Amino acid sequence: MKGFLPPRLPVARRPRVLRPGGKLVRWVLVAFLATVTLPAGAQQWQFEPTVSLGVDYDDNITLDPEDPRSSFGTSARVAVRGVQSTESTRLGLLAGLGLRQFSDGGDLDDVTAFLGVDGTYLAPRSQFQLNLSVSTQSTLTSETETTGVGDPNGQQYRVAIRPAWDYRLDERSSFGVSANVSAVFYEDVEDASLSDYRSGELSLSAAHSLTERAGINAVLSYGYYESQGDDNETENLAFQAGANYQLSETVSFALLFGLRRTEATFPGVGAREVTETSTGPIYSLSIEKRFARGGGVSLSALRDLAPSGAAEVLDTTSLQLGYRYPLSERVNLQFSSRAYRNRQTGGQSSASDRTYADGQLGLSYQVRRSWRLAIDYRHRWQKNDEDPASAQSNAVTLSLAWSGR
Repeated sequence: MKGFLPPRLPVARRPRVLRPGGKLVRWVLVAFLATVTLPAGAQQWQFEPTVSLGVDYDDNITLDPEDPRSSFGTSARVAVRGVQSTESTRLGLLAGLGLRQFSDGGDLDDVTAFLGVDGTYLAPRSQFQLNLSVSTQSTLTSETETTGVGDPNGQQYRVAIRPAWDYRLDERSSFGVSANVSAVFYEDVEDASLSDYRSGELSLSAAHSLTERAGINAVLSYGYYESQGDDNETENLAFQAGANYQLSETVSFALLFGLRRTEATFPGVGAREVTETSTGPIYSLSIEKRFARGGGVSLSALRDLAPSGAAEVLDTTSLQLGYRYPLSERVNLQFSSRAYRNRQTGGQSSASDRTYADGQLGLSYQVRRSWRLAIDYRHRWQKNDEDPASAQSNAVTLSLAWSGR
């Protein structure tokens, strides 16, 4: 399985930190412009550019329980999505660049960038897919789903490859093979709080439709994780089975439940190598409902292993809620919420054990066909098990977005 992993990069050749005015920022800008302009001569390409400008205030940007830092900030984001389709192929391009600056404390300013391509090929019974992506963001936001480490000076880089193949046996049955390989690098993190790592997962899946509304499926997966800084390795084998059901024309339900077996290897006392084996449940649940006048509500629950920059894989339980309702033809009400519970796979306590939750409530107004004005309020809360104090953050954002549809 190690063949699915990208080659190890020497530490001395890690990517340079991405900062405003740096060489990598100019490189990202060149790549972004090339993505926009190179295919523009082909009439079969369809592009949708978006631009967003915003101002915000956050009373605890770093989500620190002891020393909160508050500041006003400004942000600018530009993105473009391109699609080219034929009867049997589809090619998609996505590029984005975001800049954020704060009035108090230049060390909090950050850059986010993304460049991705995905392709699909349809055969009489098969579907082949390939997704490639390169992204970078500040470690203030990159570790939200895992350790919650918020280093204002650090930068995360991620390279990911996701191939997949689905084959239809007949009108009701199909099986598939997919892989997810990624390499994550960190730069300028304090006290080596985050370590570079590589991870890979190979999955075999099968699905069968019982009726027009009901179906069953199963997934067998193998995962591998390697921390490059601490020589920690983790292998995981999991099996899940479940069902999906269309309760009505507007309500759908899906459930997968199974067990995992995880083996973690790490350096012990002296040169001795320690191996720990653990088992536990994994599951995914999703419920969606669409409203007749538009919008809808979705709820999902997931428990799985999440690779992290803490030199270990974390047993992570997550909940997500999304709600969107059109108050009128131009005004939309939106609410979203996330919650994460992270713990060690073997059940032992560690510095990575923590609970995080956030919620965002917003109103958007469609000024014109291509212009949208929005105001949002977001609350964040985080509690590390080893810290008696919890951290909270309140933020308000006003933004104006343009979409070239």
